[in-house]
Amino acid sequence: MDPTSLPEDASPEDVLAFWFGPADADTASRAYLTSRMPRWFGGADLMFDIAQRGMRPLIARVARAELAEPAWHTPRGLLAQILVLDQINRSAHRGTAAAFAHDAAACRLARRLAEGGGFETLAPVHRFFVCIALSHSEQLADSELHVALAARLGDATGYFASLDGFPHEHYETVARFGRFPHRNALLGRPSTPEEAAWLASPSCPAWARSHARAALHYFDGRGLADPIRFLLEFCLVPYEEPTVTTRADFDALRASGRLAFGQVPLLELDGTPLVQTQAILRYVAAKKGLAGGGAAEAAAADMVVNGVLDARMALIVAPFSETPAAALAAFFGARLPRLAAHLEAIFARHAGPYACGASLTYADVVLLECLTYAADVYDGELRQLLREYPRVLAHHARMRSFDHMKEFLQSERRKPPPDAAYVRRTCEILGRPCPAYAQARAPMASRRLWAVGAAAAAAAGAMAWIAMRKK
Repeated sequence: MDPTSLPEDASPEDVLAFWFGPADADTASRAYLTSRMPRWFGGADLMFDIAQRGMRPLIARVARAELAEPAWHTPRGLLAQILVLDQINRSAHRGTAAAFAHDAAACRLARRLAEGGGFETLAPVHRFFVCIALSHSEQLADSELHVALAARLGDATGYFASLDGFPHEHYETVARFGRFPHRNALLGRPSTPEEAAWLASPSCPAWARSHARAALHYFDGRGLADPIRFLLEFCLVPYEEPTVTTRADFDALRASGRLAFGQVPLLELDGTPLVQTQAILRYVAAKKGLAGGGAAEAAAADMVVNGVLDARMALIVAPFSETPAAALAAFFGARLPRLAAHLEAIFARHAGPYACGASLTYADVVLLECLTYAADVYDGELRQLLREYPRVLAHHARMRSFDHMKEFLQSERRKPPPDAAYVRRTCEILGRPCPAYAQARAPMASRRLWAVGAAAAAAAGAMAWIAMRKK
């Protein structure tokens, strides 16, 4: 069962069970450590990361030191506090300055364990995470203690000694630079030439890139980039948006050689420039474990994504037509109900909660984006329009229920539906004719939200399509 977020009133034993698993787990075995490390440090378990994202209230409580219960002040309780303030906080705020906000408090707790004798009462893997908290400090004294304690892990299997860069790499970085250069951008600190060279060098360790932000280049609107945004948000991948707002911006991007086919969107992630929407989606999905488990499930996910993106194209090109309301009515009157009918049949065949059955894949996120976009621009009730497809509607509600997606949909990061100004600006950037309704000289009434008036026509079309399908 996927882990769920711990509540604000969680106990220290709740924290330890969430992080280390069942109390009877053989935490000293190489098999246990080998299986858990990708989850702890490799982002291999997205649900584990999403659960931590939901623990912000618990993080805030521990940070306020509002922990009167004696259990929080035993060696195991101090370890639980360290995990919350160091590891869980990092995951909950990855890619932001808040990821480092409680490092000093975590180090104070680690020193209490080291100086009070509690360190030796802990299991080796528990001691390891005490050391890791100290290694995150930019104070050299903390880093020195980290190295000293690493020699006292009781590492009978030699597993920790075999870890690349442990325990000296963090210490050597702080000793050399007096800080961690990879935090400079997030903390608003300028990098020295030496730091910049180190960050760009092949020798820069992976942990120094773990908070790097991806860059999504696109116009200042939804279009082809929105499924990518939804997937990045769902997968908790931090990203920035260098927006293409002028023809000069677009020409410069093409001249850079990063647009393999001369088109946006472009996603720069892991030092790789990625173009073409579905290729980008598949890369992110594979990176975060949402591409499908095995060839059959991966193909099933791809099929759903292809079908959704094909149908969605009519929605995103509608505002660029000369008669956008009519184009939108056609989408809601036939294209969307037809897509929903196919998806309803898929859900009925496998009887699972997600597009490919029991497992969540990137197809679920792409479908979430499509239906959310449709609901935003439809001036009627989408649930009423799609009432013949209860499984599709249930899936949409299920995917919208993730707290981090609720937050995204209500945030400023969520792009608004395209208006006449966006259509005009995009046409100027691409050097394409602008539809008459969106031109600057058009009467104001004709430049109102292009979705207005589409619902009645769409509903009539949808009912006609459903009636025809039932014959």
